[in-house]
Amino acid sequence: GMVPTDRDRAAADALGIAITAENYTDEDRRGMVHRFVEREGVDLFIADLPQDLRATRHITRDLRWLREHLTCDSVFLRNRAVEDIDLIAVLGTGGPYDPVKIEMADHIARYETASIRFVHLTPSDAPPAQGDSIHAYHEQLGEVLTVAWDDRVEATDDLVETLAGLARGANLVILGAPTHRFQIVTDLADRIAESVDCPALLVHTPRLEKPGMITRFIQWWVN
Repeated sequence: GMVPTDRDRAAADALGIAITAENYTDEDRRGMVHRFVEREGVDLFIADLPQDLRATRHITRDLRWLREHLTCDSVFLRNRAVEDIDLIAVLGTGGPYDPVKIEMADHIARYETASIRFVHLTPSDAPPAQGDSIHAYHEQLGEVLTVAWDDRVEATDDLVETLAGLARGANLVILGAPTHRFQIVTDLADRIAESVDCPALLVHTPRLEKPGMITRFIQWWVN
């Protein structure tokens, strides 16, 4: 397992955060992490997603299993170093944005003095009114944010390439990482994360009966 360094502990102390460390074994990595999360009442699970190499595929499989089975929110950072951030792109292609993505983007942007760009795609045959509705929805989200923002809404048949193009210039991309019984849906999020030219955070939120206070507020505000 990963052992917190003195630098980690100093940073945590400065933020008033307590660190609890527990080692796991390769034989039961997913089980030990899952039990730790449940036992400690963890609200957010964060992990690095390694490059898809033969030597790391067992780790990727375990992380995907955890993404599907954890009852808390989870965030996975694609295997790239995050440097200075001045623009965060929040990607969407379906219904309303996951409130956790919005909350996370706003917190990071405020800390980094960055702005947010909402990037949303529609089918190529979508009526213009659909794009107008999405712009209006972004306006509502903008009322919740504490930082500057803009948006890009585009109709396309090439989801991955168009998202990557519209996100270009961002220093960090945030997108949903849904779990789904059809593997192609989960794979799509990973393909999008690999296609962008900056670090990507894949956010998964289980359908909890009692969402957090900020999540409930955002849901109420935009509905």
